[in-house]
Amino acid sequence: MEDTVSREPQKEEETTPPVSQQPTDPASPTVAMTPEPVVADTIDKNTSKSADDEAEYEDSRGFGIGELVWGKLRGFSWWPGRIVSWWMTGRSRAAEGTRWVMWFGDSKFSVVCVEKLLPLSSFSSTFHQATYSKQPMYRKAIYEVLQVASTRARKVFPSCPGDDESDTSKAVEIQNKQ
Repeated sequence: MEDTVSREPQKEEETTPPVSQQPTDPASPTVAMTPEPVVADTIDKNTSKSADDEAEYEDSRGFGIGELVWGKLRGFSWWPGRIVSWWMTGRSRAAEGTRWVMWFGDSKFSVVCVEKLLPLSSFSSTFHQATYSKQPMYRKAIYEVLQVASTRARKVFPSCPGDDESDTSKAVEIQNKQ
C-alpha cells in the first residue's frame, strides 16, 4: 500500500454480524463486508413495489434511498456515501433512525444513525483536505461522489486529461471552493 496512516481502530458496524469479512484498506470507512449477491430472477420488474418496500426509511428523519450523503464513523473523516435499501446489502433492515449507506471509494456498506449523516451539500464543512492529500481511497471516494452528483445535475465534471491525479486534485479543490 502506498500511504500508511496511523489510525484509531475501525468502528464495528452497528448491525448483526456480517456474513463474511475480509481485510480492508485502512483508508476505508468500514469493516469490509462482502454482501451476498441479489439474485435478479427473484425480483419481478413488472410488479410495483410492495407495501413492505415502500415503508423503508419512512420514519420522518430524512435521508431517503438514493440520497448522496456524508457519513461519520468513529476514527474516520466524514466520508461520502449513498443511502441504499437493505436488500442491496444482503443483510437485514436497518433499525428506525438508521440508514444503510454504501460508501464511495470501496462500495462497502454500513448502518449509520441519521444523527451521523449530512446531505452532500455540506461539502465545504465536511471535506477533509488532509485526508484527501494522504489517502487514495478518500480521493477516489470524493471523485466518485462528485461524478454522480454532476451526472444527476446534468453538469459536466472537469475532465482530467490523461487521468493525471494532480488534475483531479485541482478539480476537487475547485469544487470545494464553490
